[in-house]
Amino acid sequence: MAAAAAAAPCSPDTDLFTHKVTIEHSTLASISYHGYYKKVDVETPSGKYTALLVQEGCDAPESLPAGVDFVNATITIPVTAVGVTDTSTLPFVEQLGERPSIKAVGTSAAYITSNCIHHQIDTEKTIVAMDENWSYDTAAAKAAGVDGASAVTLAGQYSAAAVVAAEMNMIPMQEPYEPTSLGSAEWMKIVSALFNKEEAATKTFAGTVNRLECAETKGIDKAKTAKSRILWMSSYSDWQTGGEIINVGKCATNVSPYYCEYAEMTGATIVNYTALNILPDATGSHTAEQINELCKSADYLFYQSDFDTMWTGRGLNASAMKDCALIADGKVYDMQAADVGGNAVFERKLSEPDLMVGDFANIVESAMHPHVAKIPNAFLRNVMTEAVAHNADKINPACTTDAEAAAALPPINRECLLSYFVAAGEAGEGGEGGDGSGGMMPTASAAVAAVLAFAVAAAL
Repeated sequence: MAAAAAAAPCSPDTDLFTHKVTIEHSTLASISYHGYYKKVDVETPSGKYTALLVQEGCDAPESLPAGVDFVNATITIPVTAVGVTDTSTLPFVEQLGERPSIKAVGTSAAYITSNCIHHQIDTEKTIVAMDENWSYDTAAAKAAGVDGASAVTLAGQYSAAAVVAAEMNMIPMQEPYEPTSLGSAEWMKIVSALFNKEEAATKTFAGTVNRLECAETKGIDKAKTAKSRILWMSSYSDWQTGGEIINVGKCATNVSPYYCEYAEMTGATIVNYTALNILPDATGSHTAEQINELCKSADYLFYQSDFDTMWTGRGLNASAMKDCALIADGKVYDMQAADVGGNAVFERKLSEPDLMVGDFANIVESAMHPHVAKIPNAFLRNVMTEAVAHNADKINPACTTDAEAAAALPPINRECLLSYFVAAGEAGEGGEGGDGSGGMMPTASAAVAAVLAFAVAAAL
């Protein structure tokens, strides 16, 4: 009996992709594997976008996959040149160790915080940044090498049309519009498929999930009696009037803002100005007097930018807001622990949500999150006690060589401790019966827990 003929290398019957990813959290992207090519579907405001990722050396399939009416892009993988329109996409490529593939970034270098990306822009001159118009210049991107079958632009929603018009390969990056933080972070798996690095993506994403789950308020955090209240706000100067436009965060939106999810995870709540009947004007702006009133219903004030520039630079310290007790009590945090201006938050919060959630857990009733190792906050800075960018070297280490630039962006490990709080009169998991005193009950030996806590703190 004759042996069956071996399947051709470029055949649906031959699996060229040993490692695959499974999408579990994203609602806007999916991927399937078809022997020698991958199919990526992305839901965009203008409809479904389908890209076929075809292994190098193989031709695109002659017929469309089942259920596909139109293919928007056919990309040869692994890709060798990448354009990125939004800084929030950069870490997805960095986590995979593929910085050298980036050839163009669609913003000014001033808004990029990654030292390794700056090394490639400023020293090696291998990345073109769009410093003149701060938008994605498709002609400049093509000239930098983002052109051809094995090149792709990871395009944000506001740049996608221009990329398509320039007849460039594209993956529309919709991660900012995912309803959950893990849905956003999982887009690294989609990006990994472009490089055939699914194995690395799966491992990295699993670490993110573990750290995120660690920071969540657990049933073992028994001493929590009420949710801490966070007043979330941002502001900027009105160039027309010279006044301050003040925006207060809220959670009643189609896609819940990330801070609402983070607050819920860590046992807090965002102050609801509607419920308090302290409403903004027709432009959506609150007044300094209203902020002072909202402060009375909050335990913390989180300012989504540079607090000092607003407070002393634009004179809000002489407004009615000066009477907000949270400021005098040292309960105010801004986004400048890692860098001046807080751009690092916007660059990395989608790809590494565990960092900001860990900050929330550190701050919000921190005694009630004893299973979270207390390391310096990644992004949130106490404006009264901590210097701007005091944690910069931990979050964004120096990058001065090509080898460092080519290395994968390492995770910031905020490990779970091995012991947890047990409220008075209750027993911990695996612990002994409650004696009414409360305390720390070990899941392993107390000595091991103490050593681990010290080691984590020392390492960071």
